[in-house]
Amino acid sequence: MKIMLDSNIYDELIEKPEVVEAIKSKHDIYITTVQIKELARIPDEKKKEKILRVLDVISPQQVPIPFSFSNMDFASFRFSWGQYKDLITGNSKQMDDDALIADVAIEANCLIVSKDTDLLNKVRKLGFSAVRYKEFISKYI
Repeated sequence: MKIMLDSNIYDELIEKPEVVEAIKSKHDIYITTVQIKELARIPDEKKKEKILRVLDVISPQQVPIPFSFSNMDFASFRFSWGQYKDLITGNSKQMDDDALIADVAIEANCLIVSKDTDLLNKVRKLGFSAVRYKEFISKYI
């Protein structure tokens, strides 16, 4: 199964190598530059190092994000506006990064795994697959 782990899920994985291995062996994992940048901004260096080790183990495939001046990364983007981004954010600038992550996950046909209830509800309301971490572990690991 194709999955996209929201940035907040990596916190759950840093002390659970058996879960990390199970995810890697059972799923194709995808990531965007938005998530990579979010994880790189973690101020706690020890925590960031642990998360980088998780990323090394799972080796997620990077998926291009829709072109946006606010999230420009010339190394990895696609020239199209996200089809679902505006439907997810509404008028909220606060959800911009999460909406980009969700838009890319939806376009790549990935199950979205997150702890962000608001994001999960919006994605589900659009008719796409999104689950909380605990539900993902119980159903898919």
